[in-house]
Amino acid sequence: MKTRILTATATLALGLEIGLAYTPSTHAATWHRGTPKALRGNWRDSTHKVWFHIRKSEIDMYKSYTPGGKFGQGYNRLKYKYVGHHTYKFKMFDMKYRHYTTDTWRYVNHNLLYHGGLFYRY
Repeated sequence: MKTRILTATATLALGLEIGLAYTPSTHAATWHRGTPKALRGNWRDSTHKVWFHIRKSEIDMYKSYTPGGKFGQGYNRLKYKYVGHHTYKFKMFDMKYRHYTTDTWRYVNHNLLYHGGLFYRY
């Protein structure tokens, strides 16, 4: 009887010690305000018909192939989170249509950005 109690106590103590020693190494991605520094700057597509101006607190998009010339659209109230592999998910407020939207951007290298197509820094 005494050995059963000692064995049960030792097993419980060992299990508790292992449980306290283990801490998870992953953390949930957090939302940050603004834009990541790697994405800031001026970007255009290879046809020179779509431009993005990415600043700390605003993204402006211009399209020149719309009837009547340049079409501009802006986004503010930016929040982003890093989702892995140089990919960022954005929540932003569309100033033209007055609603929030989400979007995903991938930073390829210093001069290349992927957002539904390749964009080059200029």
